[in-house]
Amino acid sequence: MVLTGSPAALDKMQTLIAAVDALPKLVDVSASWVEVTNNVGSGRGISLLATVLGAKLGVSLGSVNSGSAISLKSASFQLVVDALNTDSRFKQVSNSRIVGDDYENLVLTVGDETPTISSTGKDNAGNTVQNVVYRPSGVIVDVLPKVLGSGRIQLLVDGQISSFKTTATGVAGSPTLIKRQVKTRVTVANGEVLLIGGLNDTQKTVSTSSLPFLPASWSSKSDSAVQTDLVLILSAKVAGSE
Repeated sequence: MVLTGSPAALDKMQTLIAAVDALPKLVDVSASWVEVTNNVGSGRGISLLATVLGAKLGVSLGSVNSGSAISLKSASFQLVVDALNTDSRFKQVSNSRIVGDDYENLVLTVGDETPTISSTGKDNAGNTVQNVVYRPSGVIVDVLPKVLGSGRIQLLVDGQISSFKTTATGVAGSPTLIKRQVKTRVTVANGEVLLIGGLNDTQKTVSTSSLPFLPASWSSKSDSAVQTDLVLILSAKVAGSE
């Protein structure tokens, strides 16, 4: 490459070339899905999780504080996971770690590839032909980190927990994908622990109590509801920044 121009223009070009030619930064990403179980009305899972961590580890809120996402400063990812494992209200679904270049998709997958029917047709002989596509399911976290400088990292996050079940309606012989998914873009400080919530499910149960010698009409019924929230715990830091 030959550059021509004034000394000032050449200086600018050299600075630009040096920036473009720089090696990408390595980013260390850790991710864990945690299922939070609590009674309906006792609050969102992410709030409960943050409260427990504040009491156990003395951590404080970081640069992100919204209804469905909270970041924690002065806390390591592993300490957060270990603290939650001692509380029966929190069940760890997965725990993964990956290192890769910034501006590249880092994908953490624990699950299966399930055959599904994508289309059905007829061949020249009139026989039914089905096109089968294998689709992933399980625990999937796709993160695109962008190191912005000034100790900040932008994360494009696509996290999901999914499974297939027998189809009751729709294409016969092809299973239905049941999925709970969160997609977001958030900027955090280098090394902060991020909690992403908003994936909740409520299940109601009805119980009946009675004495065996009394008529069934004298029995009493009670309803209860249990809420489960999925919270994604995520941490990203520039490798070697500690």
